Amino acid sequence: MVMDKIEKIKEAEENAEDIIKRAEEEGIKIKENIQEMEEKFRQEKEKLLKKEIENYKEAKEKEKEQELKKIEDMTNKMIEDIKKSTENKIDKVIEDALKKLKDEVFMH
Repeated sequence: MVMDKIEKIKEAEENAEDIIKRAEEEGIKIKENIQEMEEKFRQEKEKLLKKEIENYKEAKEKEKEQELKKIEDMTNKMIEDIKKSTENKIDKVIEDALKKLKDEVFMH
């Protein structure tokens, strides 16, 4: 009876050691899985961040191009307005000069 209890205690100790070893092995596997998941997460995060930066740069470049186009259009309109204004003034000066010349030639 005492021997049976001693035997059961030894078996329980051996079972406990086996359970502890399996738990340690499972703990190591879980740790490795977590490390792998962490690395995958880090890589995915970097990939997404890189893509987001690329999208941001493209958007900013597009905005810059639109702004430059807007400035170019405004500049072209200003040039056209100046040309029209100058043409009108040149036409008026020529008209006035011809009138003055006619007046001087035909009045004398």
